[in-house]
Parts: sequence; structure tokens; C-alpha cells
Amino acid sequence: MLASKGPHLNHGPAVLGARLIGSLGYAAAGRLGIAIAVAGQAYDTGPASLMMRLDDDGLVQQIAVRSRRLAVLPSDPLAGSSGVTTAEDLPALAAWAARGAHDTLAPLIERIHAHTRYGKVAMWNQVADSVLGPATKSPLLAGGDQEAGRAAGQLFLDALVAEGAPIRRRGTVRFARTELAVQYLDPVRGMCCLFYRQDEDKCGGCPLVDKT
Repeated sequence: MLASKGPHLNHGPAVLGARLIGSLGYAAAGRLGIAIAVAGQAYDTGPASLMMRLDDDGLVQQIAVRSRRLAVLPSDPLAGSSGVTTAEDLPALAAWAARGAHDTLAPLIERIHAHTRYGKVAMWNQVADSVLGPATKSPLLAGGDQEAGRAAGQLFLDALVAEGAPIRRRGTVRFARTELAVQYLDPVRGMCCLFYRQDEDKCGGCPLVDKT
């Protein structure tokens, strides 16, 4: 990723650090947060399992997992199956998921910090955004409850903190309405992703934009 020729390399070390951890955070934790929020399941994103394919800019394009390890809740049809861990409850499921995600992200964040000097707390806050934004939005797309999805994402972040992640900001939500006047939760990031520093528009969840 550091050897790529992506445009984010031309905008200073802070932007570089923000873009790299944004891409890695979603790959290792964000998609996992969706699985927890929507399906009540977790897969292994530990360093021996997670595989990432990069695009031409050096950012994550696709992910896969080597491990067949899966954790589910007692009510899941897969509970009791061979190779499947049955977690006692949702917090236990989140804790199972957090161990692998933290083991993958912690050394990567150390490497990015050493190269860019971009803050480790800032990067972990961006990991939190990579979890909470999708965990809040994905239940809406899947016909589920957004508040329950966000709560599941919070449990996952609690578990990452218990593993040692120095997460300090978790963002908020705004109430928004669709064109058909249906109200939904619109997540707001806790940490600016610095996307606008690349001559781009601010992202939809930017904390610098007042949509009230």
C-alpha cells in the first residue's frame, strides 16, 4: 500500500494515514460489523485468515478469509455445527470477533503511524467509524432495525477497546428522510476522514457538515 502510486500519496502524511486506515479498517472490521449487526454472525479476520486484494491505487478492493471459523448465537441454525463456535450472547460474539480484528489492525496501525506519524488514536477512531456507519446503515437495507444494528456495532467497539484499541470517538446520528418521507438514521463520523483534503467533496457522514 505504501509503495503504490495512488493519488492519496500526494496530499501529505495525514491524508495518507487516513486513507490507508480507512481502507484497512473497513476490510478488517467494518464488514465484520455488518455481519454482526445484520446476521448475528462473525467470521475470522485475524492475521492468519484475512486476505486483501488491492486496486491500482493501493487500497483494498476485495477481501477473503482463509479460515472457516464462524461464531454464531444460540438461536442460529448453524449453532452446534462442526467448526462453528456458539457464543453465549451478542457481547460474547462481539468479543470473539474483536480478537481477530484487533490482532490484524494493531500492527498495521503501528506501521502506518511509524511511516506517516498520523496519530494512532485518530486511526482507531476511524476504525470505529468504519464499524458504526455500516452497522447503522446495513440493517435498513436488509429490512432490519437500525438502532439494534448500531447497538451491535457499539458492542463490537466495546470489545475492541477491551482488546486494547484506544477508541475515543464514536460519532453520532442524524435523523433524515427519504424522498418518500420515511425517517431513518443517518450516521455522522466521529473522526474526519480527510477525504476533502484530496480536492474532493466532503463525505456524506462528515462531522464538519451541518445537515440539521
